[in-house]
Amino acid sequence: MFYFIDLLIQTPQDLDEKLKNDLISYLRKDGESGMQLERDDISPTLAGIIEVLKKDELEKAAKEGIQKGLEEGRLEGREEGRLEGREEGRKEGRKEGRKEGSLETRKELAAKLLQEGFSIVKIAYLTNLKHDEIMGIINSQK
Repeated sequence: MFYFIDLLIQTPQDLDEKLKNDLISYLRKDGESGMQLERDDISPTLAGIIEVLKKDELEKAAKEGIQKGLEEGRLEGREEGRLEGREEGRKEGRKEGRKEGSLETRKELAAKLLQEGFSIVKIAYLTNLKHDEIMGIINSQK
């Protein structure tokens, strides 16, 4: 059929593009089963149509591949972010826990030193607690 078109009908240049577009639409609608070849070699019209179809399919596949890659990249990035966030949270928690533990230990030491009769100035020096913090300990013991 395509050789018939190529050899028997010489279309003007401006109609040649319309013919190719119409044939492409027909082939896309009916699929490859509507395209029966009697010969092994491809006519110039069919070769042009196949080239357009290949180009369209490659562009479509490239867009789909890029989209899929972006989605996978986002998922991997989110997972990495979660892991990093968890690790930072753990580090921050340990640091905060040590800080609170250290403060609690110093307050316990200050309470024992108060029971032993040490002055507030001496306890502040030994524990690095502020005067107000030591006064709070004294008030809580009453």
